[in-house]
Amino acid sequence: MEAKNKFDPNEIQKKTNELKELTSRVEKNFVNIDSLIMSTVEQNVGVWDGESAHQFKAKWSNLANEFPNLVDIFQKQVNNIELAIKKVEEVDTEK
Repeated sequence: MEAKNKFDPNEIQKKTNELKELTSRVEKNFVNIDSLIMSTVEQNVGVWDGESAHQFKAKWSNLANEFPNLVDIFQKQVNNIELAIKKVEEVDTEK
């Protein structure tokens, strides 16, 4: 009888590498968006000023404070997956 759930370290490592790349891109995009908002919204440069800009920027700042935590969660999961791959490979080499 063939097992239905297979652990293919090579395939999982490929997906882990994709996740690393996507995490890096998300982090970079967070930084770029935050920089753009901070440099243009409510800065009296004619992009977006006034009360609505002030309210948006306040909400954005609260959200932006969470970005490092979100990126950290993804990075921790990548580390967990890589640890799982290592452990499975160790067990497989012991057989």
